[in-house]
Amino acid sequence: MFCSETHEALILVISCGNPLRRDDGLGGEVLARLARRINPRVVRLRDTHQLTPELAEEMSHARLVVFVDAAQDLEPGEVRVACVRPFPGSASSMTHQLSPEGLLAACTEWYTARPDVFVCSMGGAQWGAGQSLSMSAQQAVPELLRRIEQVICNWLARKLINAEPWQREPSYA
Repeated sequence: MFCSETHEALILVISCGNPLRRDDGLGGEVLARLARRINPRVVRLRDTHQLTPELAEEMSHARLVVFVDAAQDLEPGEVRVACVRPFPGSASSMTHQLSPEGLLAACTEWYTARPDVFVCSMGGAQWGAGQSLSMSAQQAVPELLRRIEQVICNWLARKLINAEPWQREPSYA
């Protein structure tokens, strides 16, 4: 399990998937590459095999949560970014496996926290046993990384622009 060190990071990126099922394990590859490009004091990385209720507590400490997952409903290599809204009442019907919407509902209901949440998905081609990504997944990982970074940068810019003057970073121009 890969996890960056700080618990109180502003942004949480959660990958979900099984690294022993070919393209289903793309999240771990994406997080490994992302780890070399982010500030761990600002962005926390979390790799997991499935989404569980315990993640709601981690989400409650973040202001932005980005889920990274392989998708069988997309063409191989296709990337989709979607904003997540909570399913009302879904926190009370928890199971051992959840959706990002269910986790957001739990985070809101249990911890009164409401981070902004996005899902960045990429279509896979091979789902059988194996540890390597398919060629189409390998070729599309840079685009998925670019889109994740775009979500983070746009979110940070929006927060900075909407911040009160005393909350903004000083200008060193």
